[in-house]
Amino acid sequence: MEVVYTNNKDFKNADKKIIGIIGDINYLDKYLDIYGISYKESWTVRRLLNGLHINLNKRIKDIFAYLDLDIKYLNYKISDLSHTILKYVLLSYLLLNNRRFIIFDYFDAGLTYKEQKKTINIIKKLHDDGIKVVIITNNYVFLSKIVDRIIITDNNKEVFEGTIDELLVNKKYIKDTNIIEFIELANEKNAKLQYTFDRNDLIKDIYRSVS
Repeated sequence: MEVVYTNNKDFKNADKKIIGIIGDINYLDKYLDIYGISYKESWTVRRLLNGLHINLNKRIKDIFAYLDLDIKYLNYKISDLSHTILKYVLLSYLLLNNRRFIIFDYFDAGLTYKEQKKTINIIKKLHDDGIKVVIITNNYVFLSKIVDRIIITDNNKEVFEGTIDELLVNKKYIKDTNIIEFIELANEKNAKLQYTFDRNDLIKDIYRSVS
C-alpha cells in the first residue's frame, strides 16, 4: 500500500525534517507501529471517505482541493480508479481522519514526471502544515528534490544517514554513480557543474555552463 500511517510520536526528528529512506518499509518496524487502510474495491470513493453518511462532508471537498483532486471521483468505484488517482484518494482518507504522521511507501512508483512534481509540492505543503512525513523509495532523483535527510538501508539495516549533499560525496552508498562520475569528470575540466541525481537538471546546467 503506497500510503500508510503511524500513531507514534516521532522518528528521527520527523517533526522538523522530511525523512527519505532508500530501502524497504520493514526497516521501520523496529521504530514505528504502522497501519494501512482497509477498503473493498466495490466501494465508491464516497463510501470510503464518508462512511455510511449520505451528505458530503465539507472537509472532503476541502481536502480534494488541497490535493488538486477532481471531486467527480467521489462517485467512482475504487476498482475503476487509475492507480495514480487511488494513491491520492488514500492520502485524502488519511487527511480526513487527521493522521499526523504519514509514510509514503513507494508512492512515486509509476507516476509521470509531472505527477512526481505535483506529489513533491503536496508533501512539502503537508510538512509545512505540521504533518510528519517519511518517504520510502529507491528513487534518488525524487528524494533529492524533497527530503532534508536521507537514510540508506541494506537488509533493513541502516548504512548511511545524512543530507543529500553528504550522500553525493559518499558514492559508495549510491547504486548508480554514472551521473555523479560524469559531473566529476566534467568538473575536472573546469565545467563547474552542480551535483545532481536528475539528468534533466544536469542537461540544463550543461546548457547554462556553455551559454
